[in-house]
Amino acid sequence: MKNKKILFIDDDEDLLKIISLKLRDHFSVVVASSADEAIEKFKLDKFSCIVSDISMPGITGIDIIVSFKLVNPDYPVIIYTGMGNKGCKEEMLCLGADAFIIKSKLNIKVLKESIINAIEKNVPMPTEDEIDKIVKSIISR
Repeated sequence: MKNKKILFIDDDEDLLKIISLKLRDHFSVVVASSADEAIEKFKLDKFSCIVSDISMPGITGIDIIVSFKLVNPDYPVIIYTGMGNKGCKEEMLCLGADAFIIKSKLNIKVLKESIINAIEKNVPMPTEDEIDKIVKSIISR
């Protein structure tokens, strides 16, 4: 799995550092502290899985998941958030999230296992056309 690249999006830069350290033995982790930064990284590289917070300034994790799932419903997107109410979880899973994980030091193992499960689906990487559609969809939200 070390050769599998994931994009981790969260506006908490301290959390990004911790997560990338905790996951780097298992995956190649690229971090983005905003959805805008994630869009730029997504344009330049291919990722096996996206992990995103929900609540961020500007473009949210909801915008990200909807945009990815509109273009390819099977593309792995995991929500890793501090918003832990049942309604939020149900909404994200209905939108197609592969997993909904509450931010916690104890949930790093669950996060890692969820990423592995999502990647093992072997969904093909998005084509250039799909990337363009995803980016346009995110930006238009």
